[in-house]
Amino acid sequence: MNGTGRTRDYCIAMIGMAFFWVYFRHQAFFQALYPLATSAESGGHAMLYVAVMLVLLVLCALAIPLAPRIETLLRKHPVSVVAAGAAGSVGAWCAVASSGAAGVSALQVVSVPLVALGFFAACLAWARYFVRVFSARAITLLALSYVLSLVVLSCLGFNSQVRDAIAVASPLCAALCWYALPHPATGEAAGPALGLSAVIKKTDPYVLLFIAFLLAGSFVRGIVDLGGATDFRWPISIAMAVAVLAVCVLYQRGRFFQGAGEDPNDASNVEVMVLKCWVALALCFFLGAFAFLVAGPDFVGGQVVVVSRSTLDFFLWILLCNMVKRGKLPFVPVFVACSIFVEALSWIISYSLTPSLLLISGTKRLAASEMLVLVIVFVLLALIIAFLGVIVLRNAKKASAPALSFAAEAPVQVEAASDSAEQADSLSIAQAYHLTAREMEVAELFSRGHSIKKVAATLFISTSTAQSHIKSAYRKLGVHTRDELIEKLGNG
Repeated sequence: MNGTGRTRDYCIAMIGMAFFWVYFRHQAFFQALYPLATSAESGGHAMLYVAVMLVLLVLCALAIPLAPRIETLLRKHPVSVVAAGAAGSVGAWCAVASSGAAGVSALQVVSVPLVALGFFAACLAWARYFVRVFSARAITLLALSYVLSLVVLSCLGFNSQVRDAIAVASPLCAALCWYALPHPATGEAAGPALGLSAVIKKTDPYVLLFIAFLLAGSFVRGIVDLGGATDFRWPISIAMAVAVLAVCVLYQRGRFFQGAGEDPNDASNVEVMVLKCWVALALCFFLGAFAFLVAGPDFVGGQVVVVSRSTLDFFLWILLCNMVKRGKLPFVPVFVACSIFVEALSWIISYSLTPSLLLISGTKRLAASEMLVLVIVFVLLALIIAFLGVIVLRNAKKASAPALSFAAEAPVQVEAASDSAEQADSLSIAQAYHLTAREMEVAELFSRGHSIKKVAATLFISTSTAQSHIKSAYRKLGVHTRDELIEKLGNG
C-alpha cells in the first residue's frame, strides 16, 4: 500500500474509532437514549437501560460458543457489520424520538435489542481490525481517536440536540468507517471455539488486574454520576487523554518505556508501557478516592476516580489487542469475555446496582457512599499486594533455582565461576546471533529441560509470549529441535 492509501486508512480508522469511543461514555450516548435520574418518574428509562445491558450479556453468552462462526461472518461478509450498525442507529433514533413520552413506549422497547446489537457488532469489528494491524503506530492511532472523540464529539454534545444527533449517528458511522477500510479476501481460518474457563486461563494476569479496577471504579462512577457532580469531568478527561497521547507518541518513537534499540512493536515492550501507565492511573485512582472520602462526592476527587477508570478502558483495549496478536488467540471470545462483558457488567454496577444500594440506605446515603468507597479501596489494595507478592515469589524462585541446582554439584567458589563463564558464553551467543536478552533467557531455560509453561512461570510471562520468544530464538539460531538447541547453547 502506498503512503497516500495508508494515510487514508489511518484517517478513516481514527474517525470510526472516535465514534466508537462514544459508546464508552455514558453521558455522550446512553444518557441521551435512556436518561437516568434518581426520581421515580425515570424508573422506566432506568429499566430500559438495564435491559440493554442484559441483552449484551445474553449476546456474550451466545457468542463464546459461536466464536468461529462469528469470525467467519466478519471475514466473509463485512457488510453484516454495516447492517448491525444501521440497526443500532435505528434503535437509537427510536429511543431518542420517544424519550419524552410518559412511561415506556413501544419504540423504546424495540430500541433495546437494536442498540445492544449495534454496540456488540462495532466492538468485535474494530477489535478484528486493530488486532490485524496492531503495532506501536496503531496504539498512537487509538490514542488520537480517543482524544478526537473527547474534544470534538463531547464538545458538540454540550448542545442537547447535537448530542442526540451524535448518539443516533454513532453506531452507523462507526460501522461505515470500518467497512470502508480494506478487508483481506483471504486470512487465517477462524480459531477453535473456547469456553469461558479456557479464555480466563489464557488471559494474562495484567488483564485481570485491569478488569478488577474497572469494576471497582464502576461503583464510584455510579455515586458521582447520580450525584450530578460532573462539572470537572470534561477538562480532567481532556488533560488525561492528551497525556496518554503524548505517552503513546513518545513510545512509538522509541523514547519512552523501552531501552535504547528496543522495538516498540515487541509484545513485551507494549506490556511494560501499559503496566507503567497503569501504575500512574492507579495512583490517580487512589488519590481521587482519598479526596472523595475527605471532601465528599461533589468534590473533584470523584471525577478523578471516574476519569482514571475510563482511561483504563483505553489501555485494556491495547492489552487485549497485544495479547491476541502475540498469542494468536481467537479475538472473538477474548473481546467478548474481557471487553463487552466487562463493560456491560460495569454499566449495570454504576447505573443500577449502586443507585439501588444507595436508595436502600435512605437518609444515610453519604455514609453509605463513603463506606462503599472504603471497601473498594481495601479490596483493590489487597489485590495489588497479592499481585506484587506473586511477582516477588516467582522472581525469588527464578533466582534460587540455578543456585540450588549447582549447589549439589560444586562448592560455592566453583559455582560462581561457572555462572560467570555461562553468562559470558550466553552473551557471546546472543551477540553473535542477534538474540534479545529475553529470547536468550527463554532459550537457556528451555534447553535445560523446562517446559514452556515452566519457562513462562519462571520468567513471569505468559505461555504465548514464551512460545513467541522460543520460536524467534530457533529461527535466529537456525535450529529446529530441542536437541539442536542444547548442542548450540552447549547445555548438553
